[in-house]
Amino acid sequence: KVPSYTFYLEIFTTLGLKFKPLKSDTCKTCDLLRVKINATSSEDLKNKLTEELKIHQALGESLQNEMKSDMERAKNDNSIQVVVYDLQKVLIIPKAPSSLLYYTRNFNIYNLNIHENNNGNFYVWTEIEASRGSREIASCIIKHFNAHLKEDTAEIILWSDSCSGQNRNHIVACILLHFLHKNATKYPNLKKITLKFLKSGHTFNICDTDFGTLEKAFRRQQIICTLDQYLDIMRHCKL
Repeated sequence: KVPSYTFYLEIFTTLGLKFKPLKSDTCKTCDLLRVKINATSSEDLKNKLTEELKIHQALGESLQNEMKSDMERAKNDNSIQVVVYDLQKVLIIPKAPSSLLYYTRNFNIYNLNIHENNNGNFYVWTEIEASRGSREIASCIIKHFNAHLKEDTAEIILWSDSCSGQNRNHIVACILLHFLHKNATKYPNLKKITLKFLKSGHTFNICDTDFGTLEKAFRRQQIICTLDQYLDIMRHCKL
């Protein structure tokens, strides 16, 4: 006999059970350690791996908490600006349900989200204009500073993932140092730019929330054939 919906609801409510989507983009270190823990029969090795997993996850969580703490500090201290930035997965055109387009050569569009003060700022360019390396990322950050940097700012804190090809490298650091020295007169209070990086595999941040909202808006548009269509969706999307 099939149980009633009331019975089903009562059991799930009592036990605190719920359905949720399967996880995606999981941490490779966490996955590897869990596989080793499940595969080993040695209790000593299992305890050692379990402790290693806890330390790894604690580090990722502590960096997430530090980022949230910095964002709270910026709300109460006008001399601090906290900027979180991340590159969205590659957008392609044409986007359409036709199977014929699957085999055509796609045109790539890149979107860097620089999130500050509960606002997502999208910096968009195509593969014709530039690539998506460290120079392009740093250029977008400098463009954002020129448009949004406050005169009384004394410190800028930048949060991103630890991708060495785009964020965690000497090129980004040198360009930011050049900006600091070049604008010493324009922003006399600005003395420090701090780069902070989230733990690899545990890099979820406010930019990913913005990207999720964008993806929902893109899915509602079945056919996208031009860059202007993407930009129009971004302008009217409520983040």
